[in-house]
Amino acid sequence: MKPYACTVRQVFPLPVYIRRGLVGRLTGVRLAIALFLVVALVAGYALVQARLSLEKPGVPALLYHQVVRGAPRFPMQIGESLFRAQIVYLSWRGFHFATTAEIQAYLQGSLRLPRRTVLITFDDGYADNYYVAYPILRRYGARATIFTIASLVGMPGYLTAAQVEEMQASGLVEFQNHTNALHYRMNDGVSALVTFPVDTVRDDLLQARTALRTLTAVDPTALAYPYGQYRPELDQALREAGQTMAFTTERAYVTPGRDPYRLPRLRPPNQAILFLDFVDTVEGYR
Repeated sequence: MKPYACTVRQVFPLPVYIRRGLVGRLTGVRLAIALFLVVALVAGYALVQARLSLEKPGVPALLYHQVVRGAPRFPMQIGESLFRAQIVYLSWRGFHFATTAEIQAYLQGSLRLPRRTVLITFDDGYADNYYVAYPILRRYGARATIFTIASLVGMPGYLTAAQVEEMQASGLVEFQNHTNALHYRMNDGVSALVTFPVDTVRDDLLQARTALRTLTAVDPTALAYPYGQYRPELDQALREAGQTMAFTTERAYVTPGRDPYRLPRLRPPNQAILFLDFVDTVEGYR
């Protein structure tokens, strides 16, 4: 058996009525459809198994924003059921849910992470991160990082201070920097973070750091660039603001030795029909 082999039933659990030997109840068109689905699932399983022996290129840092009940209406949203399915898959496959501190040590070569490791991140700090995503994370023991716009805590549609404190106390969710008041675009579409003077950026990040420390009793050390935009001149400002790593929206895997201020992230698909793309992403095939 290959090192990461598993059974068809594990990868593609068949419907209950088939597992219980009730195939006889299916006749005509229904039976044909059921057989087609079984064949398709087994074929998909064979494809996945063939890929599981490949060496993984690094750690996928997954980028989420909002987890909504019902169908997503915008590209940055994902439905509750699909998000749950993705977390269930990661849990079932034995993924280690990393923290930013572990990723920092991994980058420096001082920590060896399991082959199946993932970093779950959310940007902005929407209220649904608490009402919809957090119960799923808690159910499956999945750790996550929320990059929080500090000035929006307590505003309509965003996390409240009490929610931040509760999630932080759970040990499952950490809160990191997503600026204090520089998360917006200028008239030319460029992020305010890369437009304002370096001193202004440093002061804003320090304000966010203080606000988050007040809420969580922990100093944030990681930043997510708004809209993924950055410029090299900001590196010193980040250091002075206590940020030792920063994430972009570049599509790639986090690997040891990579510039800690240019860390990539991968956006999971928000359509169920693309679930195998999600598998490809987290297992390291793309």
